[in-house]
Amino acid sequence: MRLFFAVDIPEDIKKRLKHEICELEKMKIPCKFVKLKNLHMTLLFLGEVKEEELQGIIEKVEKFKSAPVEVSMKNFGYFADKRKNVRIIWKGLSKGEKRLSSVSKFLIEANREILEKNELTSKPFKGHLTVGRIKKWDRKVSQKIMEEIIRLNKIAENESFRIENFHLYKSTLTPHGSEYELIKTFPLKDRI
Repeated sequence: MRLFFAVDIPEDIKKRLKHEICELEKMKIPCKFVKLKNLHMTLLFLGEVKEEELQGIIEKVEKFKSAPVEVSMKNFGYFADKRKNVRIIWKGLSKGEKRLSSVSKFLIEANREILEKNELTSKPFKGHLTVGRIKKWDRKVSQKIMEEIIRLNKIAENESFRIENFHLYKSTLTPHGSEYELIKTFPLKDRI
């Protein structure tokens, strides 16, 4: 099973983000936008995990203690390939990234054996919410996206919320996109 750790986005924030995502959709670019119900902030992607490894993962992560995190998301951005073709459109954190990075670092260390087995490298945490993946990219499409992101950032809303837990999800790939199943919730609460 494919597993990942993530932070959920509150429903009221998703509804407000819908307007900004609709602005991007109007560009008519070859992009698959993430369904609102699937919006999340990934802390760590584990990849394929055997059923018998699941309990060990949960037990390691249950040891983590940290207070809730206040975050804000403001501007849109993108990840590009080496040729500077835009591949991912995202909305990034303007507050709280350092605190979430410490959660991500713990998850990496706790799951290093699985990451190595799956030949996954752990990149430094970049707090972002993926809103779309470009299906067909080229210079012209990338330039259009970059221009639209600049325009959209002038009107983008600052979205603030409190993260009180993170989750372990199972991801199943289907012809209609990924489907997520909640495996376990881990609370963020003040250390005792």
